[in-house]
Amino acid sequence: MAPGVFCIVTTDHPRLQERMIDLKVGKGPYFALTRPYHLTSLEVPLSAARAVLHSHADMVPLEQPVAECITLAKRDLAVGEVLGRIGETDYRAWAMTHAEARNANAIPLGLAQGAKVVKPVKKGERITYDNCVPDESLIVTQIRRRLDQTDTRFHAL
Repeated sequence: MAPGVFCIVTTDHPRLQERMIDLKVGKGPYFALTRPYHLTSLEVPLSAARAVLHSHADMVPLEQPVAECITLAKRDLAVGEVLGRIGETDYRAWAMTHAEARNANAIPLGLAQGAKVVKPVKKGERITYDNCVPDESLIVTQIRRRLDQTDTRFHAL
């Protein structure tokens, strides 16, 4: 990847300062970013507002999945542990192609919360269906299972 452009930003809005600190881009009031950057928790609400107020979509679905956001262990995880929420101490996100994630048997980020560790996972390793079991009582897990089972046309991609 080519080097990005480095920039410094600031904001007077307390909620935006809080989010920037949470995203670990600085302690404020100045924040260091390298472009291209993506600040999901700030951008998603703006994208939703543009879609509703201006009928403008920032994104459109593709014909087939191309990427997957999977989970990596932030620390060594022991058998029996139940994963907390994203942003805490258990796991972080990692992007892969859809095919790579499927081949790795990687658990999607959205299914990590509440998942139970069934085999030890070392810091930095992928959290997979082989070493962790998502919480089947969650609707998101049930929906994802149905999608994965019924949409087999993408499995060979």
